[in-house]
Parts: sequence; structure tokens; C-alpha cells
Amino acid sequence: MRLSILRVLAVLILGGFLAILFLIFSSSSLILEKQKNRMLERQLAESVSQLSRVQTLELQLNENALLIHQMQQMLSMDVELSDSLLSDPLLAERARAESQLIRQDRLQRGELEVLRSMPSAWPLRGWITQEFQGLHGREYHAGIDIAAEAGTPVRAAGDGVVLVAGWNEEYGNFILLDHGFGVTSLYGHNSHLDVRKEDRVERGDILAYVGSTGRSTAPHLHFEVRRNGIPEDPRQYLLD
Repeated sequence: MRLSILRVLAVLILGGFLAILFLIFSSSSLILEKQKNRMLERQLAESVSQLSRVQTLELQLNENALLIHQMQQMLSMDVELSDSLLSDPLLAERARAESQLIRQDRLQRGELEVLRSMPSAWPLRGWITQEFQGLHGREYHAGIDIAAEAGTPVRAAGDGVVLVAGWNEEYGNFILLDHGFGVTSLYGHNSHLDVRKEDRVERGDILAYVGSTGRSTAPHLHFEVRRNGIPEDPRQYLLD
């Protein structure tokens, strides 16, 4: 009887011991599994963070490429879209749209520059005493004569650069302006000059004052406009 009891107790003790060992092993496995899961979670978080940094860096590079493209366009450099911009459809579309706007702005500024450069403003207001007569006229006259009181300011008909500010036997004290695009304007018979060679002037700036120097019989301004060296009727340029 006692032996049976002892055997039962032994079996129970052994089973309990084995159960404790199983629990200890299971707990260790769970702890290791949790540690592995935590490591994997940290690695995943680091990978996500690195991917986010890479995406942010790629976005910054694309934005920089877009900025460089815009600067090249603003400097009048016609360039193709870079591969980095083409790889992003949204940025590529944005770059194309902004390039179009920049081209339109350049065209508008170019047109405005041409308009301001053309000698279209009257250099002074007075009486027209002689009109333009070309080579086929009865009496050749390369410009128009505008009579005015001596000392009346003579103004630039358009933006330009002073090519000549000096004396000529025909024109007396005269000024020759270069307006670009092959166009020049001449102001002759002035009493004295208010600008010098290579001065840059804008439309309406005072160049000289009406006089009667050179081959002249009364105070007036002789005003010429030439394109590529050929005299043209200034009235074709002057706006009323």
C-alpha cells in the first residue's frame, strides 16, 4: 500500500517537474519570440524611416531640378526637361507649364523693349516746316524739320544709346541715337547738347536744346530716322 502511494507521489512529482520545465521552456520561447518581433518592428521602423528620407531627398532633388530648369528658362536658355523631372509626371507637367509662362513673359518683355526702343515719341512739339523727301522726291530731305523757339528742350524719341554727340557742318550740333534693331534717330541744329557719347537714354529724356547751328536759317530741329542706314519717313514711327 505504502509502495503504491510512493509510486503515485513519485509520478506526480515527476509530472509536476516536467510541467514546470515545459512552462519554463514555453516562457523562454515566448520571450525570445517577443524579442525577435521587437527587433523586426525596430528594423521595419528604421526601413520605413530610411525610405521616407530617401523619398524626401528624391523630392528635394526633383524640386532643385525644377528650380534649375526655371532659372535656365529665365536666362533665355531653351533646355529640355531633365530625366529627374521626366520621371515625375506631376513635376514634369508643372515644369512645362511654368516654362510656357516664362516664354510668354520673355516675349512680352521683348515686345515691350522693342516698343520703347522705337523712336515713336515726338522729340518736341512745333510747326513742321519741311516734310521728308526720299531719293525719289523733287528735293531730297532725309528727315522732317520742326520749328520751335530757341532753347526748347529736344527729347529722345525712344530708348537708346548715344552713338554721336558732336558737330557737323550740315547738322551743326547734332546727336545720333542707336535704338537697336538697326534703327537710329538723328537730332540736328541744336544750340547745345545735354548728353555725351555712350550715354544711355530713355524715351522723353532731354538730349539738347533747339538752335540754328550748322546749315540753318532759323531755330528748328532736324529729325531723322534711319533703318539699316537708309532714311525713312519719321512720321511712320511717330505716334500722334
